[in-house]
Amino acid sequence: MQVGDLVRLGTAGIQQFRVVELDDAGALVEPVLEAPGAYPFRMRLVDLHAWTD
Repeated sequence: MQVGDLVRLGTAGIQQFRVVELDDAGALVEPVLEAPGAYPFRMRLVDLHAWTD
């Protein structure tokens, strides 16, 4: 996983997020689609999965 990658939360996630920052413990992700109240947040790396179409 790298900064800029698209990910989902869990294996069945339907929302797309972009990785903004990475460290050993987790990642800062932000929603790809703009929405009122959308903001970047931290997630554990184990909970993020690569976005595949």
